[in-house]
Amino acid sequence: MSQPSITQLPELWERDGSLRDVYLTGVDIHGWERFIQYASAYRLTYKADGEDAAFPGLGEVFRRIDTSHCLSIWIDDVSVNCHFFQDDEIELDVDPGEILGETEHAALLKFVAGASNAVGVSAIITPEGSQGSPFLAFDTKRQTWKIQG
Repeated sequence: MSQPSITQLPELWERDGSLRDVYLTGVDIHGWERFIQYASAYRLTYKADGEDAAFPGLGEVFRRIDTSHCLSIWIDDVSVNCHFFQDDEIELDVDPGEILGETEHAALLKFVAGASNAVGVSAIITPEGSQGSPFLAFDTKRQTWKIQG
């Protein structure tokens, strides 16, 4: 299916106090590099242990495992946050409260599909911490979206 509209997924951006997670799994350092290159087309901000800082690069981020990292990718007024939890998985979080309507929804799905294509793996959007229960999946091989559940 083509990119679904916000009305097709009323629960996706429900303001229930939790975040939404985006997962791209089975990546390697080259996938991470392609992700960062893709994300660089957007405004980026970075924090290390909660303090504003210059992004130190992937090698340094994965070496400094004792540091809390947050790279925020700004899609207009929507912040997509990457915390670098694992080197084989890109996990992003989004606050549903920032998705105010179809414009933000469409821009976010465009970003997710673009990231998926850049990295070369499919992506899912899930409730916070529920990787096994996706709302929505983007298949990078077929270039299609599928509403789950």
